[in-house]
Amino acid sequence: MPADLIRIDRATIARAAGGEVLFRDLTWTLRNGETWAVVGPVGSGKTAFAEVLLGRHSVRAGSVAWPVLDLARAAGRRADFPADVVRLVAFQEESRLFSYGKHYYQERFNFTDPLDDVTVGEYLRAGTTADVTGVADALGVAGLLGNSFLTLSNGQVRRARIARALLARPELLILDDPFMGLDAAGRTDVSRLLGGLVAGGTRVLLICRPELVPDWVTNVLDLGGMTVRWQGRAGEFTNDGMTNDRMLEEHSVIRHSSFRRSVLR
Repeated sequence: MPADLIRIDRATIARAAGGEVLFRDLTWTLRNGETWAVVGPVGSGKTAFAEVLLGRHSVRAGSVAWPVLDLARAAGRRADFPADVVRLVAFQEESRLFSYGKHYYQERFNFTDPLDDVTVGEYLRAGTTADVTGVADALGVAGLLGNSFLTLSNGQVRRARIARALLARPELLILDDPFMGLDAAGRTDVSRLLGGLVAGGTRVLLICRPELVPDWVTNVLDLGGMTVRWQGRAGEFTNDGMTNDRMLEEHSVIRHSSFRRSVLR
């Protein structure tokens, strides 16, 4: 049986700051060899769930365990906290910021002058002593290392950001909506890239829309209203073009109509 990497058992999770309860009775397990997609509408709790995996929130009841920390320690790595081995890369802000490179730098790096621009190579090497060549080549940005970061397309920026996350050698890489703002060709390109990483042994958890779950995903977690609506094998996940919200709504309408008919008989 595959080893557990992260295990959540009937947990009540609250924000570390403020104490607001996020999830109640949350149960979920990530096992070695699994690649999960987390889906659901806006406000369903997808990003909050990712933050739980990073250890950013408090456990009020139940338990959350990270056996993956022991796995990292056994490999000789320092792993004191979940965030030491779990990396989150969020892409929601790209449509607003990444299309305007200068704004990206101002808000992310406190750069205020276009002359403060950095190259892709400098961006990747910042904060690490690792050789960036192999990762840059795997992500298709090796030929861009000398280029200005400001000149990159959205797709190239995503590749560079994923490359930088991989340089930290995460045991789990969480990608929050990497398909946002891309056309069909761009989504196919990013999906093929990520599928290659998974095939090469990188553990990936993908947050995306239900209709965009790639075929290399093994399991799906469907969230709605900060609760688990469904979880299981990807091949059993229903995706017929109708959102889960609409399915639930129509099911409610059918039940209500059946009740009315029974009353009127």
